Amino acid sequence: MYESGSGGTSRSDGPFDYYQATPETVRGAGDQIAGVGGDVENLGGDVTRTHRVAQHGVAGLLADPMLASHDQVRGQVDQWLRGSVFGGGTVRLFADGITTYNSGIDNLNTRYRTAKGARFWVTPPVRADYDSDTAYDDAYASLVADADRDLVQSLEQERQTRLEAALDEHATLMSGLLDRGPDDADAVLTLYQAGALPLSAPTFFRDVDFSNIDPVELYENLVANGQLPPNLDQMSEDDLLEWFTNHPTEAGVVALLLQAPGTLPSGQTTMVRALGRYDAWLVNRGLQMDPSTAGLNLIGQGNQRLVEINQRLADGERLTEAEKAYLDAWFDEVGAENLAALDAYVVEATDIPPGMPGSAAQSMIDANRSEYMSPIADALMNLSNPDKGGVTYLEDMPQAIQDLANTPIGEIADGSGLRWPAVDEHGNPIYDQTDPPDFTVNGLERFGGFVDLLESSTVDGGTIVTRELGEAALRVKQDLNAIAANTTDALRFGGAGEDELAALRTATFDSDVSDILSVVARNEEAAGAMLVNDDDRAMLLGMKWFDDDGPVDIIQSGTTRDPDNESWMPAAATMALMDEVGGDRDFYLDRMTEGMSDAVVDAGINWMDTFARPATSDSPTDYGMYEDALGNEALGVQLSADDRANFLQFVSGTGDEDAMRFRGASVVYSQDLVADALETGDSTVVNRALGASGRLDGGITAADYEYALDRTGEDYDEAQAAHEAATRRNAGYALAAKAVWTVGSTGLNVATGGSTTIFTTVAGTVINPLIDEVFDAGDPPTDQTPRTREDLFNADRLNQSAERNYFLLSAYEQAGINMQDEHPDLYRPDGSLRAYDELVTSDQSSDNLQNLQQAQNQAEEGWEGRPNRGDIDAGQYYDTERNSIANGSYWRDEPSESGWTDDDTARQRLYGEHYVGDGDVDSVFEYRVPTDPNTYYQRERG
Repeated sequence: MYESGSGGTSRSDGPFDYYQATPETVRGAGDQIAGVGGDVENLGGDVTRTHRVAQHGVAGLLADPMLASHDQVRGQVDQWLRGSVFGGGTVRLFADGITTYNSGIDNLNTRYRTAKGARFWVTPPVRADYDSDTAYDDAYASLVADADRDLVQSLEQERQTRLEAALDEHATLMSGLLDRGPDDADAVLTLYQAGALPLSAPTFFRDVDFSNIDPVELYENLVANGQLPPNLDQMSEDDLLEWFTNHPTEAGVVALLLQAPGTLPSGQTTMVRALGRYDAWLVNRGLQMDPSTAGLNLIGQGNQRLVEINQRLADGERLTEAEKAYLDAWFDEVGAENLAALDAYVVEATDIPPGMPGSAAQSMIDANRSEYMSPIADALMNLSNPDKGGVTYLEDMPQAIQDLANTPIGEIADGSGLRWPAVDEHGNPIYDQTDPPDFTVNGLERFGGFVDLLESSTVDGGTIVTRELGEAALRVKQDLNAIAANTTDALRFGGAGEDELAALRTATFDSDVSDILSVVARNEEAAGAMLVNDDDRAMLLGMKWFDDDGPVDIIQSGTTRDPDNESWMPAAATMALMDEVGGDRDFYLDRMTEGMSDAVVDAGINWMDTFARPATSDSPTDYGMYEDALGNEALGVQLSADDRANFLQFVSGTGDEDAMRFRGASVVYSQDLVADALETGDSTVVNRALGASGRLDGGITAADYEYALDRTGEDYDEAQAAHEAATRRNAGYALAAKAVWTVGSTGLNVATGGSTTIFTTVAGTVINPLIDEVFDAGDPPTDQTPRTREDLFNADRLNQSAERNYFLLSAYEQAGINMQDEHPDLYRPDGSLRAYDELVTSDQSSDNLQNLQQAQNQAEEGWEGRPNRGDIDAGQYYDTERNSIANGSYWRDEPSESGWTDDDTARQRLYGEHYVGDGDVDSVFEYRVPTDPNTYYQRERG
C-alpha cells in the first residue's frame, strides 16, 4: 500500500512524508493491548478454578463470603477484559486514520510527480527575448522553480487543512472514545462498526445491542484495514468454498453480509452462496461420520447460521436477499439424499445409556431432533413463507426441496408402464425374484425422511408451498395405490397367500403421507385451501386411509373457527366440506374412517349457527358475513335447504354417538342463544332466537327420520324410523341437560357463531360416558302407528314438549329468571335446575312434566311483565319454525354428486397419472384396477 522506511517517515517519491509511525506499528500496538485481555481471561480462569477448590472446603459462615468474593473477582476480570479489548480497538482505529492519512500523502506526492514531469505546465518564455541560451535557460528554470514552490505550498496547505486536520480529528475521536471507555455502548458500537474490535466483541460486551450495525460498511472496513483479502468478491463460488474451508474465521466475517439490506453486488452474492455451501459442507462431513456425538457436533456447526436467521425472523424481521441466496445454496449443497437421511442419523447417533426407560430415551432423541433438525426444518419453512420474505411457490424453493417433495415412489416398468415397488435393470418387479417376496417400495424411505424433517419444524411455512406439500403427499398416496393395485392383482393370479398380501400392505402403508398432511394442518390457511380445492378435497375425504391422522388434522385445522381470524378461508373450507359430504352422503359414510367422520361432525358443531338460519331450496350455499338472531355479525356459512338436509343426514348416518354429540351441542347452542336474547330485554330478539332454535331442532329431527328411511327405502318400517328419530332427539336433549349440569360452563359463545368444545371429540372423555348413560334406542312401542309418527313431527308428543320446556326453562335460568319459589320440586337445594333425566324418570315424573310447562309459562310471563317488554311466544316462533321442517313428510333422496360414483373419475382420483382413461392402458390395466380401496390386499375381488 505504501513504502515505509526507518521510523516510518520516508517519502513516496515526493516532498511529503508519511506519518511518523506506520499503521502496522500502531495496529500491532493495539493488538498487544488487546492481547492483555487473553492474559486477564487466563488469570480469571485460574482464579475461578482455585476458588472452586477452596469453596468446596468451606461451609457454614464462610460459604456466603466465599461466593461473594468470587463474584467480585469475576466482575473485576470481566471489566479488565473489556477494558483491554476496548483499548486495543481504539488504538487500531487510530491506525485506520494513519492509513487514510498516508493514502492522502500518496495522492499529494503523485500529483507533485505528475506536475514535475510536465515541468509544472509552465509556458516557456519567448526565445527572441533573450540574448543567449544561458539567459533563456535560467529564465525558464526560474519560472519552473516558482511553479514548483507554488504547487508545494498549495499541496502543503491541503495536507494541513485536509489530511492533518482529518488525522487530528481522528485522534480527537480516539481520545474521546478512551475517555468514554468500555462502559459506553455508543463508543463500543463506533469501534465495532469501524472494524477495530474483534468480531467476538459481542461476547465481551453483552449489554450492548449490536443489531443495528451496518453489515456492508463493517465488511468494507474489515477489507480496508486488512482483516479480509480485498479480492474475495472476485473469486468464483467454488474457489471461495475452498478458501472458506481453510479460513473458517474469515467465513464468519463474510456472514456479516447476510443481514445486508437490498440486493448485493454479484460478487458479494457469490460470497454468501459459497458461505452457504461451506456450512452445508460441515453438515455433510458430519453425516459421513459413523453416527456419533462428533458427527452431531459438525451438523450443529453447519446449522448455526440457520439458528441465527430463524431467530431474527422470529423477532419480526424478514429474510434478506443475501439470506435467501445463502439458504438456497445451503439446501442444495446438503442435497436431497442427505436431508432425508438426517433423522435416521440423529436417532442412531443419540447416545442412550443401556437400560434407560423408553420414555427417557425418546426424550433424548426428541431433544437431539430439536437441536440438530429443527433449525433446518424451520429455515425451510421460513424460506417458503413470502410473509417473511421467502418464496411463494414450491418451484421457487431450492432444487433439493423440490426433489424431495417430488420423490418418485416405486418404479415403472418399461413397456407395460405399470408401477411396482421396485424393478431390476430389465424392468421386472424385484419382489417376484426373492423369497420371501421383498416389497420394499423404492423412494418411500427417502420421502419418509423428508417427512421426518418437516415434522421437526416449529414454525409454519407459507400457505401456498405448504398446500403444495399436501398435494405432493396425495400424489404419493396415488402412487402407493397404483403399486398396491398392480401388485395385489399379480399376487392374486399367482396364487399368493395371506402372508404375502399382509407384507405388501405393510410395505405400502400410508403413514408417511398421513404424517406430512399433519404437518400441513399446522397451517390453518393451507389446510383450508386443500378443502376448498375441489380435487384435493375429494381425494382427502374419499381415499381409503389406513392412517387417518393426517386427513383428520386437515379437516379440524381447515375448519377452525377463531373470531380473531379475519381470513375467509375457514368459512369457505367449512362450506365446501359440508357441501361435499352432503352431496354424496352414503359414499362418504362408507369410505371415511370413524376419526374422519368425527372431525366432520366437529366442524358442524363449531359452525352450528349455519343450521339455524332460514333456508329455502333457492337459498344460495355460500359463505360470508351474516347476522345471528342477536344481531351479531360474524363470518359464517349459509346452506340451501337441500344442502342443509343432506349434511344433517350425513351427521345422522355417522351413528348414535356422533349424532347425539351433534344434537346435544345444538341444544346447548340454542339454550345460550335464547338466554342471551332474554338478557337484551328485546322481545323481537327473543322471538328471533326462538325461531332459530326451532329451525335447528326441526332440521336435525327431520334428518334423523329421513336418513333412517333412506337406508332401505320402502322396505324400512316408518314407525321404526320415527321411533329412532324420537329416541335420538330425546337422548340428545337429555345429553345436553346432563352435560351442562355435570360440566357447568360449556364454553359456548353465541356471538362468534356458537363454537363449543365440550361436545367435540377432544372432550370425548367427558361426553362419551354421558352418552352411554342416556342412550338406548330399543324397539318401538308395539302400538306405534303412522299417526304417532305424524304426532312426532307436529310437536304434540309429551316428551317433545317436556324437552322444549326444560330447554327454555334452562335458558331463563341462565338469564337470571329463577322459578324455585313457585316450583321447588324442579330445583336442587342450591337453586340449580335438577338434571332432566331425574325429572322424567322419578316417581313424580307426571307432576314434574306439568310443573315444567307451568314454570316455563310463568317464567315467560315474568319476563314479559317487566317494564318496556313485548310479548314472546315459544309456541308460535319455536314450534312453528320446527314444524315447518320436521313435518312428517318424506321423499327418498340418496345424493351422489361427488363424482366418486363414476368409475373413470374415481380411478383418476385414486391413481392420478397412472390412470389416463379413454382406453389407454399405458399406466395401469384399467379394467382390473379397483375403484374401491377396500378391495386392496384381498385374494378375491368382487
